[in-house]
Amino acid sequence: MREKVRIYKCRNQERVISSVLVTDKEEKVCAYLIPVTELIFEYPSVIEKLIEWRRDNPSVSNNYFEVTREGTENWLKKGILEDDKKIFFIIVDKAGVPIGQMGISNLNEEEYSGFVYAVIKGDKTAPKGIMEYCLYAMLQWGQDELQLRRFYLDVQETNERAIALYKRVGF
Repeated sequence: MREKVRIYKCRNQERVISSVLVTDKEEKVCAYLIPVTELIFEYPSVIEKLIEWRRDNPSVSNNYFEVTREGTENWLKKGILEDDKKIFFIIVDKAGVPIGQMGISNLNEEEYSGFVYAVIKGDKTAPKGIMEYCLYAMLQWGQDELQLRRFYLDVQETNERAIALYKRVGF
């Protein structure tokens, strides 16, 4: 499992892994999940989006923290790229515009499990239902690629939108 995560983060190779396709109810591609790699630092506009989304969505985390560029870059380096128990995706629409983020953390090889992590619909004008399709795609990817059998999540009880999303997906 850890080696597969390293491959998706492009840590032991030169090539970039293709994205995870996200399809809607009609099975039409509606978005892509792009795994975060070292290349993210070559796209400052994407980092700015992450900063904006994290500031605009404080309820995504149970821990309060001040969102800064330095803190976000450190989180990307140490908290995402150097952590083999975590995979993180930028969600882009069909035109390649970043619209959100999500990931799987606390990957447990013995239990074949992981936690749904940092789900944010950053672009509130993105199509209705897009996060549900993205979450389904990420969970399916986790099953297919990492052989995960269980998914967990933590959500603040006041985060009604997230709770509704997770219930629609089957949590």
